[in-house]
Amino acid sequence: RHRCLVVHPINPPYLIPAAEVVPAPWTSPETVETTRAFLVAAGHVPLVMKHELDGFIMNRLQGALLEEVFRLVADGYASVEDVDIGIRDGLALRWSFMGPFETIDLNAP
Repeated sequence: RHRCLVVHPINPPYLIPAAEVVPAPWTSPETVETTRAFLVAAGHVPLVMKHELDGFIMNRLQGALLEEVFRLVADGYASVEDVDIGIRDGLALRWSFMGPFETIDLNAP
């Protein structure tokens, strides 16, 4: 029981190195660390969650972004094509080398 946890890769896992490590309340810290080290050795970048959460981290962030893009299109502020351009050629590129907290730190004290 102390050796059980979930590893949730981000699709497609052969291109995206991030993988969420999700321990159960009874998972030992040694199991979490062994799994983290294994993922690093395999070329992944683990996100070690403190505990389980419906949707994990990445799916929840993606869901929040999708809610907003649907609203922008539905309310007539942008086309589907322009939203895709904004994400693909803007936000996704920026977030590919710096996260949201790093962006905030760069923009304002």
